Amino acid sequence: MKDKGKAPQFFLTTCVFQMFSETFFYVGCPSCKKKIVPSEAKGHCANCQADFEEPMHIYSFSVLLADGSERLWAQVFGPNGESIFGSLPSFILP
Repeated sequence: MKDKGKAPQFFLTTCVFQMFSETFFYVGCPSCKKKIVPSEAKGHCANCQADFEEPMHIYSFSVLLADGSERLWAQVFGPNGESIFGSLPSFILP
């Protein structure tokens, strides 16, 4: 049942995005998402033992989340980075 006479409650959220390093992604294996090693092909995954001509760019960056009372460091990885930026890293690269 709604309380009559009470005003609706609202809240405001804000976001300040600050990059703490120049690199916000890494070149990874399309299968296991681990970092790849440069090779004669464009990259080699030591975990999968496979070479790739088209390795993936995978988001990996730190963010500082803060409100008026506390701060928290968080690591953003893969699909969560895609949600923040709205695209894959390959679309952002020059």
